[in-house]
Amino acid sequence: MTSCGLNYIHFIKRSLLNQVSARYSRHILIRTSKFIHSLHYNQKCFDGQLSTLPSDVDKISKRKFSVDHCKLGKKIKKSPNDDSNPYYYQKRMAICCKKDNVDEALSLMNQSINLSVVPDITTFNSYLYLVVRHNLFDSMIQCQKQIKQQDVTLDATTYSTLASGYSKMNDWATALSLLREMQSKGIITRARNYSPLITSAAASNQHQLVFDLLTEIKTPEKLYLFPDENIYSDIIEMCIRSRDSVEIFNLAQRIFELFRKEGIRIGDHLESAVLSWFQSHPTCNWTVVSTSVADSGHCQSCKTQLESIELTPARQERLQNVILEAISNGDIFRKYKASSNDVKVPQYHGKIAYGSPNQRRTVKYSLDPFKDFCQWLRPSGKIDIVIDGLNVGHGRKCFEPWKLQKVIRHYKGLHKEILLIARIHLLIETAKRSSKDRAIIDYLFSNCRVFFCPNDHSDDAYFLYAAVIGGMNVKLVSDDLFRDFKKNFSLSVLKDFLQWLRGHQIRVKHFAKGNKVIMTECPVYDTVVQNNDQSWHLPTDQDNVWICAQKS
Repeated sequence: MTSCGLNYIHFIKRSLLNQVSARYSRHILIRTSKFIHSLHYNQKCFDGQLSTLPSDVDKISKRKFSVDHCKLGKKIKKSPNDDSNPYYYQKRMAICCKKDNVDEALSLMNQSINLSVVPDITTFNSYLYLVVRHNLFDSMIQCQKQIKQQDVTLDATTYSTLASGYSKMNDWATALSLLREMQSKGIITRARNYSPLITSAAASNQHQLVFDLLTEIKTPEKLYLFPDENIYSDIIEMCIRSRDSVEIFNLAQRIFELFRKEGIRIGDHLESAVLSWFQSHPTCNWTVVSTSVADSGHCQSCKTQLESIELTPARQERLQNVILEAISNGDIFRKYKASSNDVKVPQYHGKIAYGSPNQRRTVKYSLDPFKDFCQWLRPSGKIDIVIDGLNVGHGRKCFEPWKLQKVIRHYKGLHKEILLIARIHLLIETAKRSSKDRAIIDYLFSNCRVFFCPNDHSDDAYFLYAAVIGGMNVKLVSDDLFRDFKKNFSLSVLKDFLQWLRGHQIRVKHFAKGNKVIMTECPVYDTVVQNNDQSWHLPTDQDNVWICAQKS
């Protein structure tokens, strides 16, 4: 039975049995009796709750069948100061979460129990978040029992929070059973569902389980799962504790290989675990230093030449074909999918705009915007730079076109051919602002090719199609992770795609005074973990700082 149903039963009990009907309107009582009546005759599974109600409740519901249900539902929900209303607890518990006030949350939950009010699952989730955050595990277990006793349906957040709590208790077995129960009910599992469980299992030295879960995350259908990077240091430390077994100790190298595959850089916390692993190796002596890499790709410490960032012609051609195939399927550039009647049509649906220094600015509605983009782009000639307008021009409060102006001015000074891609709402909304912003928009159209796609299209496909048409040598100015494409690639293609991005994606670090823009550079060597029989080279999250480990 849902929490809504139980609360209706409690409404009628308190109103009819305890003689407090003045507290509730007659309409609410009739709505409640109608609800109980339908349950009693259609489901026949709540006799224990219904047996304590007056016998004339069903008669009341039959006589008042014409009551407007929608109005009554709103009437109940819009009583935020009524402590017998579950909405009261939902609102108060949300405030407790915002203020991190666990004491008031505990008091609210006890109050709801004393008044026989069943909170909805949102309230329970807020409460569980607080008690798990403050390590109040007894309260967490008691809340779990209350949810089960009152037959409230668990959602993804409930399972995730409970599993996180049991993981913090080092009860990895219960956390694992919650994960499996979640999967059996068809709830989509995320990286956050695995991270605390892997940490708990690693702390208990469950080597097989840890790597099984890690393998499960990295299956082809879950390529988008990138867990908290702290779990990698937990796994490496688990391997270090098992140094008596060389086989288990060397399992840490699987983590290094994962760093290479996913392009993960070594942060401070992870660096400590990596250094400890090399220093604790039971069979080899390693000399570990912090170093840098020359522009030519040579390690400054051991003079090893690092791998080139460029793909071979065969791998590049395969990647081109896969990207074009993903785009041709049609779904990949759709940001919103109309899978139900409830999906609203995005603003400016089908509206596009395009232009260039040699072409008049055009704004129109299109039945096939992506097709129009392809036809407009093909005869336009060479492209050196593609700029993600939405990403680069993003500001704290609103879109800031002056950022795009600075980036375009930078590349115009280098005599590059530029293509700017953004969404149509940026053009329309910016044009309604100050004359200065409108002048910047005019500058964009007069200094580079510009295409504004509809709001309901993912601009990822537009960037990558432009790169493919440009021969895969185009540089992309964006912080985008291109997740929509990643999850559709096989492991081998994903590896090529990530390597291509590392060699062609430029990120804006910050905008300096004047016209200066500080951006990342694309090196000639690959900036991922690399190894051979005698050495490991691991990039850190600091610019051009590497860990060089040599066998001595």
